[in-house]
Amino acid sequence: MPILYLLWSLKYGEIAGSNPWQATGLEWQIQSPPLTENFIKTPVMDHEAYDYDWLERKAQDGVAVM
Repeated sequence: MPILYLLWSLKYGEIAGSNPWQATGLEWQIQSPPLTENFIKTPVMDHEAYDYDWLERKAQDGVAVM
């Protein structure tokens, strides 16, 4: 059964985006495949890695989030 799921998803499955779960940790903010240095400029974190309320606050402020 898992082989059938694998074959079906390879043929018909959607390609996942760079951050399909809208995670807020730094590991999800880099491009794929990552650059050698990972980040073009050093990121500044203004929230905790698992602060999902931060996404809602940014959305209410009208700020686009990756």
